[in-house]
Amino acid sequence: LGALDYALVLLNRLVPSPKFFSNGYGEDFQMGQERYEKSLKELANGSYKFTLTEEMIDWGTKTLKAGVSIQVARFQSPLMDALPKESMYSKFLLVEPLKKDKEAS
Repeated sequence: LGALDYALVLLNRLVPSPKFFSNGYGEDFQMGQERYEKSLKELANGSYKFTLTEEMIDWGTKTLKAGVSIQVARFQSPLMDALPKESMYSKFLLVEPLKKDKEAS
């Protein structure tokens, strides 16, 4: 490490920075963390199963662009209970060619 790196480490130890969460993380965070850890353990030991079916997919509108069909879709994440609301849904794009290439068959 360089002299500046050592100085920054020393300064960081001498002058404590304020806590980011001064009142703790909150009950919701702790409950979510517990559910997340439980889900990870189930994934690790193979007891967590998830099968995506057609009924579970929320298909958006289809748009045509540059010779392809593009459709946005989403489904509820299998770990929905352990995730923040912004991550409760998994989103993906389905991109398909409009014309089948005869040489590809």
